[in-house]
Amino acid sequence: MTSLAAVRTRRALRLVAAIRSSKAQPSEDAHALAWAALDALKTARTPSVERAVQALMRRQEASVLAAVRDAAKQQGTPIPQGLSVGMVFDVEAWIREALADLEPSIAEALADGWAAGALSASYDGALDLESTAVREALAEVVQLTSRTSETTRDQLARTIEQAIEEGADVDALATRIRTLFGEMSEGRAATIARTATTAAFEAGQVEAFRDAGIEKHRWLSERDSRVRASHTAIDGQVRKLGEAFSNGCRWPGDPSGPAGETVNCRCSLLPVLEEAKAAPARSWRGERDDRIRAAYPALREQMGQTAAIDELAERESCSASTVKRALWPTK
Repeated sequence: MTSLAAVRTRRALRLVAAIRSSKAQPSEDAHALAWAALDALKTARTPSVERAVQALMRRQEASVLAAVRDAAKQQGTPIPQGLSVGMVFDVEAWIREALADLEPSIAEALADGWAAGALSASYDGALDLESTAVREALAEVVQLTSRTSETTRDQLARTIEQAIEEGADVDALATRIRTLFGEMSEGRAATIARTATTAAFEAGQVEAFRDAGIEKHRWLSERDSRVRASHTAIDGQVRKLGEAFSNGCRWPGDPSGPAGETVNCRCSLLPVLEEAKAAPARSWRGERDDRIRAAYPALREQMGQTAAIDELAERESCSASTVKRALWPTK
């Protein structure tokens, strides 16, 4: 992250801290600013985690290719009928290696999250990476991430079995293995990195809130068309630290949560510094609908009804049906 981006992010997080001291839900603009500030930190950290994952995959590829050559003894010969994935890929050994390789970058993501959480909670303490709570949170994320070697093993097994069934020779199998790892390095590594970064960052935030004496936090989604329906449903939901939200996750990317709720999650958390005592602020959906209704007449006059609806849907990152419901609510 550039120094300018770091300054902007820090200012945004200070505003997050100010927002949290209010007695009501944050406004739509404040919510968007909070999410963008936290996402900028996670986005800046993700590449280092991805590089660690890709480096691990490159070593796995080289090891598998060497093992295949050793099993075949001679290039261009048929694949030995007894060749199995267990002979070329020791999954438990790779899990242990992944634990060691991935922990440093994931620990940095957790530290970033702790710093962000401490800032948004107005806490001036210091992170203790050796504390039991932090070590346990880090271990959860690293262990889950290292288990991705099991998926690699399963994909390799299918590749080997299919090559044997088709009568491919060793050279053809080696080509398929290179293709498999190339695809994983390009696509799957990014997914693993994004998921692990979010899990570690948000675990760090939770520990910062705990250190600051905060008891509750609020789920924060990006509120665009890419957000899972289940995460849209819990946007703004408040839970005690350690208590699962209604989607089964203790925090975004929770290693113990369902995979369908955690993979590629972009959500975040905000601390609840004070219980709401006044009437709740207008919901973000209400604010969005107000904007749609206010802008529609001029847009309709300028471009016609259909184009105006499409323009508003794009502006608000929602569907045309949502725009129509805002303009013409059913009773």
